[in-house]
Amino acid sequence: MLNKLGLKKDLCRLARFGANISDAHSCLIFLPSSLFKDSDDENREDFLELCGFHSLSNDVVKNCRLPHSGGLIGWVANHARSIHVSPFEQDSRVLGIYNQDQNLKSFIGIPVPLNFGSSRHLNLSGVIACDSCKSFAFSKLQVKLIEDLAREVSNTIKLTMLANRKDGQKQCWQTFLAQANGLINELGKNSVEILRISPQNLRKLESTLGTSQYVSYIEELLNLIKQALPAQFPYYTMPSGDLIIVLDNMMTRFYQNRIEAICEHRAEPGAQLKLSFSVSNFRAKRLRRASLEELILETLKPHLSQDGVIYEYRRA
Repeated sequence: MLNKLGLKKDLCRLARFGANISDAHSCLIFLPSSLFKDSDDENREDFLELCGFHSLSNDVVKNCRLPHSGGLIGWVANHARSIHVSPFEQDSRVLGIYNQDQNLKSFIGIPVPLNFGSSRHLNLSGVIACDSCKSFAFSKLQVKLIEDLAREVSNTIKLTMLANRKDGQKQCWQTFLAQANGLINELGKNSVEILRISPQNLRKLESTLGTSQYVSYIEELLNLIKQALPAQFPYYTMPSGDLIIVLDNMMTRFYQNRIEAICEHRAEPGAQLKLSFSVSNFRAKRLRRASLEELILETLKPHLSQDGVIYEYRRA
């Protein structure tokens, strides 16, 4: 299932771009409703849904749904072939996308390929539809540009699907260890470091901000920090709130500074999350034969003195 709300903004932006490059009256992007279905909805009838558009008209049908079985847009989706009609000599309402006649003179429909490898999507196509109040409005070059735009729409949908899939995967300790060991095998033991990030003033922040604002603030910071990390560097959030990151040792200081900058930039009035950092690696003589879990445990030690008082450790 694809999250339609997260995709709509991007598709509207692409539709506006399509309208600009083709000088169109409207540019509309339709996708099969099956892209947004749960597995429990498989038996429901499939439609073409208007998921993004840009138009000079206020008469576009809201929540527009078109059948696959008929009409110019349905024909493009069914046959995965382009269509160019000019002069367009019918009432605009036959397209199913307007409440009032727009005196259209030209229409093109371009298929959006949706072959993402899933059996559910092998025979599906979306549609980019552009129209104009001018006869013979769309040149060969403009049609080529809209075809390129259709591929960009397809790529955007694919990336959104991958992002949704990753968000839906539950992070587990064993998965993190497997990813970390994969990075170690790729870069070499001496090229990898473990960075532990520990929040120091969570209770004070909650007291200052109030619980609701505190939760929103910490969630936002955590998301920003995770977004700042490249996908190839695995991380894990400990039950204590510590964040464990496996990094290329050439990048550890860079990302430490970047994370500190994020916290400073997003500081609330009178309240800023304070972090401490500790690093361990296999280069230390006593850790050369250590396991990954032993190396991770090593990052905990600099935060604790013998009497258990936490202090901040920074690399020289």
